[in-house]
Amino acid sequence: MMESTIQSKVGEVRYTSFGSTFIGSLLSFFSKKLMQQAPPEQPLYFLAREGYWLEKMYQTYLKGAGLKRDSFYLLVSRAFLFKIMMDDERSYRHSLKSDFNSSFYHLMRTRFLLSDQEIKSIFDQESYELEVSLP
Repeated sequence: MMESTIQSKVGEVRYTSFGSTFIGSLLSFFSKKLMQQAPPEQPLYFLAREGYWLEKMYQTYLKGAGLKRDSFYLLVSRAFLFKIMMDDERSYRHSLKSDFNSSFYHLMRTRFLLSDQEIKSIFDQESYELEVSLP
């Protein structure tokens, strides 16, 4: 029991060191580039999961630099955003970029959260039985 407590403390020190020397530098670089490239008059939106921490880190960076920009965390799934953006071709580079190998039907169900009824009312059976392979 005592050994696992000691090992835990050693591991915590190691992870803290890794965070402050590597992750901290990486996130500072990310924030700086984001600040430089994002139009200052437009707010940035950070999406669910890692977006919560990225938005907090971005605001911490801005505060340290004496700057203020609007940013927001949105607790929303990417699949939901893909679904509501299906008619906007600009979204395809995001919604279709991940690895996928299955039927068109499965792509519509998992990536775009379409229901069976929606798929069958929009596409013919031949279309949703097609096999799809994305890089």
